[in-house]
Amino acid sequence: YCPPIGHVNLSTDGGTTFADITDRVNPSETPGLLATVTIDKASGTVYLSGELTFKSTDRGATWTRLPLGPGIRSLAVDPAAPSTLYAVDKTTLWRSTNSGDTWSPISGLPAGPGFELRRAAVDPSGSGAVYLATSQGVYASFDHAATWAPLGNLASLSVLTVAVDPFDPRTIYAGTARGGGLFVYSRR
Repeated sequence: YCPPIGHVNLSTDGGTTFADITDRVNPSETPGLLATVTIDKASGTVYLSGELTFKSTDRGATWTRLPLGPGIRSLAVDPAAPSTLYAVDKTTLWRSTNSGDTWSPISGLPAGPGFELRRAAVDPSGSGAVYLATSQGVYASFDHAATWAPLGNLASLSVLTVAVDPFDPRTIYAGTARGGGLFVYSRR
């Protein structure tokens, strides 16, 4: 999948060619500006998030709109429990435990002027760790998003993205804005 602005494209030949499949999404509800494309490797379910959020359980042949508001910046699938999803908008982290059919806000995160959520990442090993890139560093939960604490010493930095190393889930990567760079945190 390679979505340019407002379009969903599909490649079935490793990226040599792409076909525009935007018309497979409900024409009255095109996805608009896309923030992320997320694929559940176990089931092949594809999620599109941005102005609207959709899922396809048949590799893009048909799409269903998910009941989330506009402005989803990030969507993460828990690889150890693929029906559990985390969605991030500017101020709220949402969780679904039924593949996106219903969503609940997660509490316990900082809030206030200037505090923004950016991206979520889930530990693929099934440890229950969830990470959030925010305007004030990275926050981590080690109990399936029940409690949160700052991770490392990045609180003064605006973190744009966070990722968990799939080969060593104790290693977390954080990308920052304005010359901060890439930071690597190791939970040993």
